[in-house]
This record gives sequence, C-alpha cells and structure tokens, in this order.
Amino acid sequence: MKKLLFLLFSVFHLVAFAQQIVESQYIFSPKDFASVHASTIVELQNGDILIAFFAGSYEGCDDVCIWMSRKDNGTDFWTVPTVIANGGPTKQSIKNNILTENKACYNPVLYQMPNGNIILFFKIGKFVQDWSGWYSISTDNGYTWSEKQPLKENYLGPIKNKPILVENQLVCPSSVEKGGWRIHFENYNLNTNTWTYIDNISSDSAVRTVNMPNGTKEPIGAIQPTIITLPNGILQALCRTQNGRVASTKSYDKGLSWGKLYLTDIPNNNSGLDAVTLQDGRQAVVLNDVQTPEGKDAGERSPLVLLIYSPNMQTMENRIILENEPNCEFSYPSVIQSKTGDILIVYTWKRQRIVFKKISLEEK
Repeated sequence: MKKLLFLLFSVFHLVAFAQQIVESQYIFSPKDFASVHASTIVELQNGDILIAFFAGSYEGCDDVCIWMSRKDNGTDFWTVPTVIANGGPTKQSIKNNILTENKACYNPVLYQMPNGNIILFFKIGKFVQDWSGWYSISTDNGYTWSEKQPLKENYLGPIKNKPILVENQLVCPSSVEKGGWRIHFENYNLNTNTWTYIDNISSDSAVRTVNMPNGTKEPIGAIQPTIITLPNGILQALCRTQNGRVASTKSYDKGLSWGKLYLTDIPNNNSGLDAVTLQDGRQAVVLNDVQTPEGKDAGERSPLVLLIYSPNMQTMENRIILENEPNCEFSYPSVIQSKTGDILIVYTWKRQRIVFKKISLEEK
C-alpha cells in the first residue's frame, strides 16, 4: 500500500511540474534556417518581447547573421525573423582595419537600458578565438537598428548572458577562449560612459581530478558567466566549465572586484547555462544538469532543466524538465522573469529551431 501511495504521489508531482509550463512555442519553421543557435531574450518596458539568435549555413560560416523576432504585448504570435546585424565590413571598419572581410556573427545579447534604448551586443569572427566585440542600438523598441559599431579594443561585451545593472554600473559577464578558458567582467559606467576591464580572477584549490587518471590537477577552465544577486547585495557568477561542474565566483563590492573561482556541486556538461534572480529572491538556473563523463570533453546536451534555488543558492527547491530526448541537443538557454512574475526561457532546439517557454511560479 505504501508503495502504491508513493507511486501515486510521484505521478501527481510530475503532473504538477508539467502544469507549470504554461506556454511553449517554436519561434519559426525548421525549414527557415540550415542552422540556428545562441538565443537571447528581453522584455521591453512596454511589455513586448524580443528574441535574437544567430543563424546561417552552419556555425562559423560567413553567412551567419543575427536575426530577431518579436511578440507584441497581448499577442500570441512571433513575427517572421529579420536580420538586424551581419558580419560584413563597413566603410569605417575598413578604414580602421578592424573588419575588412565578411565573417560570422555569434552570441547576441539583448538588453534594454533605463532610458529605453535597446543594446544588441554580439561578436564577429572567423572562429571563436578571432572574435571582436560589436554593438548596435535601437531607439524605437527594436523596429530599427543603428549601424553596428565596434566595442573598445579587446572588449567583447557580455559573451553569452545578459548584463545586470548595479547602481550606475552595467556589469557585463564575459570570457575569452584564446590561450585557455578565462572569465572576466566588463563594467560600463552610465554616468561617465567609460568601460573598466576586470580580469583578476584566479582558480581556487578546487581543480579537476575526475578526468585525470594519474591524479594530477588542472586549473578551472571557465567561460560564459551568468550573474545572480544573493542576499545583502552579493553578486555571484555561475560559469560553464571543462571540469564537470559549474564554477562560481562572488563579488562583495557590487561587481568592482571578484573573488577566486571555485567549483560548485552543480553538474555541468561543458555547455552554456543562464540564471536570473527572481522577484521573491530565489534563483532560477537553466542548464543541462549533466556532468561531463570521465575521459570526455563534454556531456550530453539533454536533458535541459530549470532549477529553482533558495535565495542563498544553498537549497534546490524544484527541478522542471524542459526537454529530455537522448542523443539530441537542447542548449544555450537564456532566461528572464517577466513583469507579471512568469519565467521566460528561450533555447536551441536540435540546432534547427529556437523554443520559447513560459513557466508559471503559481502553485498548482
């Protein structure tokens, strides 16, 4: 009898989880693009939602551009995607010898500033190690965009995940992959219009041993940070790693400096993740919670899950499965919370489509 009750409770529990996904949509037809990846989402001040992603023949091909689709407030439909940025040279970039040939676009990040302007950060390069940072601005809620401009030399902007605004500082989580994986932060001061590069983040004693048969230790290789806010204003960055677990670093001075990098207990498959601090103080993390198998460089990109943690990240309160199909890719999530309190998530679906999901936090 106890066994039967346990099974019934388990079934009810799973149904309750499933009911929390209140909306699930494909943004476009699988025939629209040969390959798509790395979506980003922003809810505008007027309630409209914008999604951007890169798409083209294949990742790294010089026909890969940044595309955008929108869903106006109060509607259920996404517009047909349109190109809002490309990797082609401009007169200015040729003159300054910055971009003289067509290259691929990568990893868009959308963010709306307090003044209403929307910034599109993205990367251009023949390959990841060749990246340069670029941006474009929309002053009319994403209907038109300025000509792309390069960021300050050696600055890449937020590399995959959204920045956060802390007082007058836009804290941009970034990283490089040339000569090893290293995270850093690029802070933009809204009052002075100046950038600060923060890269004094070193590895802790927590290093990789699981993939090393001889027991030797390797430093943490981390990229693509995402930032959450803990109680008392402490900032915590969670990072993709090659070490089988999510890495983390904390800032106790509003992002002006960061502590040593260490490994958490959260599994990581060497794929991108994202997180957001919810209005009630809890933390929402979206990732493939799969640890990289011993002897492998990466783990499966399935399942893709939403994890809800306590405000201090000490206790996991809920795990909601977004996708779970073996030997398939569901990856590179982007997550925000809407003004109405719902969790909004977009992610790559088998490199063929971008999926949008709305998660209700109301008890079922």
